[in-house]
Amino acid sequence: MLSTHFKFTAQGETGLDKRADFKLNVTDQGTTLIDYGPYTIGKVPNEHVSETKKLVLELLSEVTSREEDGEMSRLLARLERVKRELHDELLVIILRRIVPGRCRYCPL
Repeated sequence: MLSTHFKFTAQGETGLDKRADFKLNVTDQGTTLIDYGPYTIGKVPNEHVSETKKLVLELLSEVTSREEDGEMSRLLARLERVKRELHDELLVIILRRIVPGRCRYCPL
C-alpha cells in the first residue's frame, strides 16, 4: 500500500485518498483485521487498532516530504525513457527482421 502510494506521488499523481475509510473486522481471537480503502493493512491486537490507524495516516502524509521522493521521481522518469528507447529499438528489429549494426559473424 505505501509503496503504491509512494510511486503515485513520485509520478505527480494524487496517490491514495487520505480520506478513505478504515474497515475494521473484529475476529474471534482478540484481533482486528484492518482494511484501508482497497488495501488490507493486517491483523492487529484489538488494543492497538487506534495506534495502527494513526501510524498509517502519518506514513501516508510523510511520503512526499521524504528525501527519497525526489530520487524516486528521477528514477521513474528515467525508467520511462529507457522503456521508450527499448520499444523503439525492438520495433526496428521486428520490422526489419534483422538486427542493425555490424557483426564479424554476419555476412551482411
